[in-house]
Amino acid sequence: MYCKKCGNELKINEKFCSNCGHEIFYVSSEEDLTRQIIENKNNIAKAVEIVKEYKNYDVAQARRFVDKTLKDNNVYKNDYESNLSNQYKKNSNNILISRITVLLIAIVIIFFAWKYYIQPVFFPNDLQKNGYIAEYHAKNYLGKECRENELEVKAIEENNGIYIVECQTTNSTLITLYGSKFYYGYMPYADNRTYKQYVDTNINNVYSMLEK
Repeated sequence: MYCKKCGNELKINEKFCSNCGHEIFYVSSEEDLTRQIIENKNNIAKAVEIVKEYKNYDVAQARRFVDKTLKDNNVYKNDYESNLSNQYKKNSNNILISRITVLLIAIVIIFFAWKYYIQPVFFPNDLQKNGYIAEYHAKNYLGKECRENELEVKAIEENNGIYIVECQTTNSTLITLYGSKFYYGYMPYADNRTYKQYVDTNINNVYSMLEK
């Protein structure tokens, strides 16, 4: 047997020509040719080379023969259906992921819209309705000697009529008394004209003093 590319005499079962390195294809019959074409359905270039050597075809003839063989054996059809099925599954998964993503984004938007716009405006709790009053009294009580921006106040919770305001300051006098962060408690009486107030670094102490 001789190499179809350089004509070098080949040894038995030699896979590559020792002279030019050309890959040697052993085909014993038409049935064996068909089998090798199908086995190389994902490597059409190799299948074409096998046909070229066995049939003495040029590249165009060999390619048409490979295509016809694969088509006659339903290889293209099966691969197409398999690829179509995989593509359908992929598209379905992408659609599902997109829908889940849109749903999560919608949930987040609804949550923030409810928390910061709808609930405070249409369904305010006591803290949201009257917290600003507690902040006003905290400023009025603690901020007399403070310059602008030396004292920040924020109503953070309400429990049994007691409003807690978190205070942060850079004023040296307040820092000496309470530290840079402390709590102001405000509890109005039923007449809404008088109230109790207390300041401490411990929020539990504020509740304890105002509940007495």
